[in-house]
Amino acid sequence: MMQCIYDLATYPEYQKSLREEIRTVLFNGATLSLQNIGMLRKVDSFMKEVLRLSPGTLVVMARKALVEVKLSDELTIPRGVTVAMPSYALNQDPNIYGPDATEFKPFRFLDVPDVPSSSLAFESVSGPGLDFGRGKASCPGRYIALWTMKVILARFIQRYEVRLQDGAQRPVNIEAGVHKIANLGGNIMIRLAP
Repeated sequence: MMQCIYDLATYPEYQKSLREEIRTVLFNGATLSLQNIGMLRKVDSFMKEVLRLSPGTLVVMARKALVEVKLSDELTIPRGVTVAMPSYALNQDPNIYGPDATEFKPFRFLDVPDVPSSSLAFESVSGPGLDFGRGKASCPGRYIALWTMKVILARFIQRYEVRLQDGAQRPVNIEAGVHKIANLGGNIMIRLAP
Protein backbone atom coordinates (compact mmCIF):
# COMPACT_ATOMS: atom_id res chain seq x y z
CA MET A 1 0.00 0.00 0.00
CA MET A 2 2.87 2.36 0.80
CA GLN A 3 4.29 1.82 -2.69
CA CYS A 4 0.95 3.07 -4.11
CA ILE A 5 0.98 6.14 -1.90
CA TYR A 6 4.57 6.95 -2.86
CA ASP A 7 3.72 6.67 -6.55
CA LEU A 8 0.62 8.84 -6.09
CA ALA A 9 2.85 11.44 -4.44
CA THR A 10 5.54 11.12 -7.11
CA TYR A 11 3.06 11.43 -9.98
CA PRO A 12 0.33 13.74 -8.60
CA GLU A 13 -0.87 14.58 -12.13
CA TYR A 14 -2.78 11.25 -12.20
CA GLN A 15 -4.73 11.77 -8.98
CA LYS A 16 -7.49 13.86 -10.58
CA SER A 17 -8.22 11.21 -13.22
CA LEU A 18 -8.26 8.44 -10.59
CA ARG A 19 -10.49 10.51 -8.31
CA GLU A 20 -12.93 11.23 -11.15
CA GLU A 21 -13.20 7.51 -11.94
CA ILE A 22 -13.93 6.74 -8.27
CA ARG A 23 -16.57 9.50 -8.09
CA THR A 24 -18.21 8.22 -11.28
CA VAL A 25 -18.46 4.68 -9.88
CA LEU A 26 -19.62 5.90 -6.47
CA PHE A 27 -22.15 8.51 -7.59
CA ASN A 28 -25.32 9.09 -5.54
CA GLY A 29 -23.78 7.72 -2.35
CA ALA A 30 -22.98 4.24 -3.68
CA THR A 31 -20.41 2.24 -1.76
CA LEU A 32 -17.72 -0.02 -3.16
CA SER A 33 -18.92 -3.59 -3.54
CA LEU A 34 -17.97 -6.74 -5.41
CA GLN A 35 -20.41 -5.61 -8.09
CA ASN A 36 -18.75 -2.26 -8.83
CA ILE A 37 -15.12 -2.61 -7.72
CA GLY A 38 -14.23 -4.02 -11.14
CA MET A 39 -15.37 -0.74 -12.68
CA LEU A 40 -12.33 1.00 -11.17
CA ARG A 41 -10.19 0.17 -14.19
CA LYS A 42 -7.82 3.14 -13.82
CA VAL A 43 -7.26 2.36 -10.15
CA ASP A 44 -6.71 -1.27 -11.12
CA SER A 45 -4.15 -0.34 -13.81
CA PHE A 46 -2.41 2.06 -11.42
CA MET A 47 -2.04 -0.64 -8.76
CA LYS A 48 -0.83 -3.20 -11.30
CA GLU A 49 1.83 -0.78 -12.56
CA VAL A 50 2.96 -0.06 -9.00
CA LEU A 51 3.33 -3.79 -8.36
CA ARG A 52 5.16 -4.27 -11.66
CA LEU A 53 7.86 -1.73 -10.77
CA SER A 54 7.88 -2.09 -6.97
CA PRO A 55 7.03 -5.71 -6.15
CA GLY A 56 7.43 -7.12 -2.68
CA THR A 57 9.88 -9.70 -3.97
CA LEU A 58 12.36 -9.95 -6.82
CA VAL A 59 11.63 -13.62 -7.53
CA VAL A 60 8.53 -15.82 -7.32
CA MET A 61 7.61 -19.48 -7.30
CA ALA A 62 10.84 -20.61 -5.65
CA ARG A 63 11.07 -24.39 -5.57
CA LYS A 64 13.73 -26.71 -4.18
CA ALA A 65 14.71 -29.68 -6.34
CA LEU A 66 14.01 -32.79 -4.26
CA VAL A 67 15.86 -34.95 -6.77
CA GLU A 68 18.38 -34.20 -9.50
CA VAL A 69 16.56 -32.95 -12.60
CA LYS A 70 17.93 -33.20 -16.15
CA LEU A 71 16.33 -30.77 -18.57
CA SER A 72 15.90 -31.40 -22.30
CA ASP A 73 18.85 -29.16 -23.15
CA GLU A 74 21.10 -31.31 -20.91
CA LEU A 75 21.18 -28.69 -18.14
CA THR A 76 21.13 -30.42 -14.76
CA ILE A 77 19.55 -29.00 -11.62
CA PRO A 78 21.23 -30.74 -8.68
CA ARG A 79 19.19 -32.07 -5.79
CA GLY A 80 18.75 -29.41 -3.09
CA VAL A 81 19.13 -26.40 -5.41
CA THR A 82 16.40 -23.76 -5.27
CA VAL A 83 15.10 -22.45 -8.59
CA ALA A 84 12.90 -19.35 -8.88
CA MET A 85 11.35 -17.15 -11.56
CA PRO A 86 12.93 -13.67 -11.85
CA SER A 87 9.64 -11.74 -11.78
CA TYR A 88 11.24 -8.33 -11.18
CA ALA A 89 13.50 -8.72 -14.22
CA LEU A 90 10.57 -9.92 -16.35
CA ASN A 91 8.46 -6.97 -15.16
CA GLN A 92 11.03 -4.58 -16.64
CA ASP A 93 11.83 -6.48 -19.83
CA PRO A 94 11.49 -4.26 -22.93
CA ASN A 95 10.72 -7.35 -25.02
CA ILE A 96 7.56 -7.78 -22.94
CA TYR A 97 6.57 -4.21 -21.98
CA GLY A 98 8.18 -2.22 -24.79
CA PRO A 99 10.95 0.39 -24.81
CA ASP A 100 9.35 2.23 -21.87
CA ALA A 101 9.39 -0.89 -19.65
CA THR A 102 11.26 0.86 -16.82
CA GLU A 103 9.00 3.93 -16.85
CA PHE A 104 5.99 4.35 -14.58
CA LYS A 105 2.91 4.52 -16.81
CA PRO A 106 -0.11 4.14 -14.50
CA PHE A 107 -2.60 3.49 -17.29
CA ARG A 108 -0.41 0.98 -19.14
CA PHE A 109 -2.98 -1.78 -18.52
CA LEU A 110 -6.02 0.01 -19.92
CA ASP A 111 -7.32 -1.07 -23.30
CA VAL A 112 -4.32 -3.03 -24.55
CA PRO A 113 -5.00 -4.12 -28.16
CA ASP A 114 -5.80 -7.82 -28.64
CA VAL A 115 -5.87 -8.50 -24.87
CA PRO A 116 -9.21 -9.15 -23.11
CA SER A 117 -9.86 -6.74 -20.25
CA SER A 118 -10.22 -9.67 -17.81
CA SER A 119 -6.54 -10.53 -18.46
CA LEU A 120 -5.58 -6.97 -17.55
CA ALA A 121 -7.30 -7.03 -14.14
CA PHE A 122 -4.98 -6.62 -11.17
CA GLU A 123 -5.85 -10.04 -9.74
CA SER A 124 -5.42 -11.83 -13.09
CA VAL A 125 -2.71 -14.48 -13.37
CA SER A 126 -2.68 -14.41 -17.16
CA GLY A 127 -0.43 -12.08 -19.12
CA PRO A 128 3.28 -11.58 -18.56
CA GLY A 129 3.30 -10.74 -14.82
CA LEU A 130 4.18 -13.59 -12.46
CA ASP A 131 3.68 -11.79 -9.15
CA PHE A 132 0.81 -14.08 -8.12
CA GLY A 133 2.11 -17.26 -9.73
CA ARG A 134 0.50 -19.34 -12.46
CA GLY A 135 -1.92 -22.24 -12.69
CA LYS A 136 -1.97 -24.47 -9.60
CA ALA A 137 0.84 -22.34 -8.16
CA SER A 138 -1.20 -19.11 -8.25
CA CYS A 139 -1.98 -17.39 -4.97
CA PRO A 140 -5.53 -18.23 -3.84
CA GLY A 141 -5.63 -15.30 -1.40
CA ARG A 142 -4.89 -12.67 -4.04
CA TYR A 143 -8.56 -11.76 -4.53
CA ILE A 144 -9.29 -10.75 -0.96
CA ALA A 145 -5.89 -9.06 -0.55
CA LEU A 146 -6.14 -7.07 -3.77
CA TRP A 147 -9.80 -6.13 -3.37
CA THR A 148 -9.04 -4.92 0.15
CA MET A 149 -6.10 -2.89 -1.13
CA LYS A 150 -8.23 -1.44 -3.92
CA VAL A 151 -10.96 -0.35 -1.48
CA ILE A 152 -8.40 1.26 0.83
CA LEU A 153 -6.59 2.99 -2.03
CA ALA A 154 -9.85 4.21 -3.60
CA ARG A 155 -10.96 5.69 -0.28
CA PHE A 156 -7.53 7.29 0.18
CA ILE A 157 -7.59 8.86 -3.31
CA GLN A 158 -11.18 9.98 -2.78
CA ARG A 159 -10.31 11.82 0.44
CA TYR A 160 -6.72 13.01 0.05
CA GLU A 161 -4.22 14.61 -2.29
CA VAL A 162 -0.59 13.69 -1.79
CA ARG A 163 2.66 14.96 -3.23
CA LEU A 164 6.34 14.88 -2.45
CA GLN A 165 7.93 17.81 -0.69
CA ASP A 166 9.34 20.39 -3.12
CA GLY A 167 12.56 19.07 -4.64
CA ALA A 168 12.15 15.63 -3.08
CA GLN A 169 12.30 12.35 -4.99
CA ARG A 170 10.41 9.12 -4.38
CA PRO A 171 12.00 7.27 -1.46
CA VAL A 172 14.26 4.48 -2.68
CA ASN A 173 12.96 1.00 -1.88
CA ILE A 174 14.92 -1.13 0.55
CA GLU A 175 16.19 -4.42 -0.83
CA ALA A 176 16.71 -7.19 1.70
CA GLY A 177 17.77 -10.39 0.02
CA VAL A 178 15.08 -11.12 -2.57
CA HIS A 179 12.59 -8.74 -0.93
CA LYS A 180 11.88 -5.18 -1.99
CA ILE A 181 10.31 -3.13 0.78
CA ALA A 182 8.89 0.40 0.80
CA ASN A 183 11.17 2.79 2.64
CA LEU A 184 8.95 4.02 5.47
CA GLY A 185 11.31 6.94 6.15
CA GLY A 186 9.99 8.98 3.22
CA ASN A 187 8.14 12.26 3.69
CA ILE A 188 5.03 13.19 1.75
CA MET A 189 2.69 16.16 1.85
CA ILE A 190 -0.99 15.31 2.36
CA ARG A 191 -4.18 17.37 2.39
CA LEU A 192 -7.90 16.84 1.98
CA ALA A 193 -8.95 16.39 -1.64
CA PRO A 194 -11.13 19.07 -3.25
